[in-house]
Amino acid sequence: MDEGKGEAPSGGQGELTVLGDPHRLESDMNLIRRAVRERWPVAANRRPAVVDRLLKIVERETVDVPAGDGVFSSTYHADSNAIKAAVVLRTMEADNQRDEHHADDLAKPAGGTTVNVGVQVNTLSDERRIQIAAEAGVLHLLPAELQEKAKEKA
Repeated sequence: MDEGKGEAPSGGQGELTVLGDPHRLESDMNLIRRAVRERWPVAANRRPAVVDRLLKIVERETVDVPAGDGVFSSTYHADSNAIKAAVVLRTMEADNQRDEHHADDLAKPAGGTTVNVGVQVNTLSDERRIQIAAEAGVLHLLPAELQEKAKEKA
């Protein structure tokens, strides 16, 4: 993500500043969710850092929550954060799969499809065609070889 999309510049390659401050975790998660949904461009060297950080949030069993008389460990807040991170990871994976399927579809060569339409071909014998054409008075419309056969019979 670039600076205009909510991520501060980092000092090192792949260093992730978003999701780093526990006090901003929820807003950072919302920012990442929006970035995924809107498909903001993310530098390739930063993608693993985002995924790794989200996985750490999913795996965390407790978080420290400030209270009026100190700090306490909360599994509720950890679970809530884990669910939000898992939803973002699932969305990222779904988008990747959709892109891969689309790329596969584009790579498939365009080809014909065989369709059986129940058409019977050439079921009449030459004799029957000649007979029908003679009765209708249209022997001259038959193919040349059948016209010859009709003349031989006559």
